[in-house]
This record gives sequence, C-alpha cells and structure tokens, in this order.
Amino acid sequence: MNETRILGIVGSLRKDSYNRLALKAAQELLPAGALLSLFELHGIPVFDQDDEMALPASVLEFNLRQVLVTLNMPTVNQPEVMIGNAAQCFDEAGRLTDEPTRQCLQKLLSALVRLTRTSPTPKGRPVED
Repeated sequence: MNETRILGIVGSLRKDSYNRLALKAAQELLPAGALLSLFELHGIPVFDQDDEMALPASVLEFNLRQVLVTLNMPTVNQPEVMIGNAAQCFDEAGRLTDEPTRQCLQKLLSALVRLTRTSPTPKGRPVED
C-alpha cells in the first residue's frame, strides 16, 4: 500500500499554540500507513493590506481552491476542528490528554485518509490499498 501523506498547516506563529499541539497529537493518532507533515508559517511574509491591493478573503480562498482542484488534491473543508477549553485538554508537556477530543481527531483523520485513498489519482484511478 502507498503511504498517504497529509500536510497540516500550523495556523499560529506562537511556539506553544494549541493549534500546533493539536497537530502534533494528530501525528500520533493517524491510521497505519499515513504520515502527517507539519508546515510552519514562520518566515512567510505577513500580508499587509496597506501594502497590497486589497482582495476580499473570499477571492483569495476561491483562488486557493482553484489551485487545489487543478492539482487534483482532495481537501476536507468541514468540519473545522475547534477544541473548546483547549487549555484544559493538554497537559504541561503539551500532550493532548482529553480522551473525547483524541477520539474525535482520530475519527476525522481516519475519514481524511479514507478520502485520499479513494479519490481518483491524476491517472483517474483510486489509490489501491
């Protein structure tokens, strides 16, 4: 079976952000045969609308979706993961300890891997297990 590779974008620059900690927990909860790589936003220039032509966020999101469709990259837009009371869900070492949240992440990751494995490849055939 081919390894399923997933890109997780860390949506915060803060070193100990809950977003980063949740993605690290997700790396531990992946189904067999899947790899989650994290992409950090450090070093990417900050977008400043005062210095750039102001495009509405909806236009930028649409453009990103067009790129992903062109590359035949499946995405999961919903549900977006929101961990309520995140400070209580992680221990001092940054490990996700809240079991219902761990189970929810595991379920979402399994669905994502299943989606990527059954989506057509650029040659039009699903990835075979």
